[in-house]
Amino acid sequence: MKKKVFFVYEYKFNYKYELEHNFNYLEKKIKLNIIDLSKIFTPKYKKNITRYNKKNLHVFSKLSNYIEALKNYEPDYVVLEGAEDFKKKINLITRRHLKRTRIIEFFNSPVPDELSNYKIYAIIKTILNIKIRFFYKIFFSLIKLALNKFKKSIHNQKNYYTDIIFYAGNKAFEDFKFKDFKKKVSSPSFDYQISLQQKQRKNKVLKKKYAVFIDSMILHHDDKKFNYKEKEHLTGKKYFHDMNNFFDLIEKKFKLEIIIALHPTCFIKKYSKFFNNRKCFKYKTAELIKKSSYVFSHASSTAVNFAIIYNKPLIYLTTNEMEKSFLKYKRHLIKKKIFKYNFFNISDIKEKSIPNSFKIDKLAFEKYYKNYINSSKYKNVSLSEVFLRNLK
Repeated sequence: MKKKVFFVYEYKFNYKYELEHNFNYLEKKIKLNIIDLSKIFTPKYKKNITRYNKKNLHVFSKLSNYIEALKNYEPDYVVLEGAEDFKKKINLITRRHLKRTRIIEFFNSPVPDELSNYKIYAIIKTILNIKIRFFYKIFFSLIKLALNKFKKSIHNQKNYYTDIIFYAGNKAFEDFKFKDFKKKVSSPSFDYQISLQQKQRKNKVLKKKYAVFIDSMILHHDDKKFNYKEKEHLTGKKYFHDMNNFFDLIEKKFKLEIIIALHPTCFIKKYSKFFNNRKCFKYKTAELIKKSSYVFSHASSTAVNFAIIYNKPLIYLTTNEMEKSFLKYKRHLIKKKIFKYNFFNISDIKEKSIPNSFKIDKLAFEKYYKNYINSSKYKNVSLSEVFLRNLK
């Protein structure tokens, strides 16, 4: 008999989630329902993004609707996707109404930026370099970090636990030791799963030689409104001037085309206008990177995982304006701590400053792969398959 599973989301359901969990495959194996609680928990977040609709998607405006669904369907498992406070609240509600239902969480897209040791390193490095003008931001970041660690230490409460936790990479669980769980499963990351799907696609997106820029939408992303407490130093005119000037130099020097891999939540039509009408593709990042010559990115992008999976030269870009932002500068410092090569401030860059080739830091790539992408015993096996194997 097929297991009944709820996937419960704090944020508006979009196509990225569809790809990450390979729902088309899971729907053949289990009785799957997707619950979108964004109207309750994040009504002002990602307003510009169109919800990806499915027959088994349920969008609730009240928690009573979720409770009613629990009682009617009595799922065997509930998978929670969202921030810690959200998962805690839905966990407790679910257990209050269904005692036998098991709770599942995924930690399958880890990034070094979230680990305490890297955060502290970047903060100290910033202070020593006197790179950021406003010291109080750094001071309060240290205080916030200490408070978060304290909150984690007292996070556990009676009846608050997770039955199964899936995690990708050796470092994925490092800052989640506070979690109370019954079982943890080392598994491939979401990006590793997506990369496996590319094996079934033989046709190239483009037949000519090209490099990929992974766009982070740093000027238009909804996260700016919620996560950036500091003053924003970026201006669109200067940022895109620096980026396009650099891309012109790269195209001329290497005789290739720069292609833009759009952020999965990009909502702006004709986004290519910002990049001098260069070709832009959405939901094709893995496919583009697989056949590319080079991969350019800012330190905030998690899609660099595909460059490591496909062993492509990875080049990190920053600008003078970006380095005035503590958050952006901190992330850049963390990546420089991990990788040896290919870091460029592209403001006023000249062609002679660009090397004739870009190196691959093989040792760092191997380490990053095991720490953040896939350290499990499962090779060439999708995350969705590992998930199914652990449902009893």
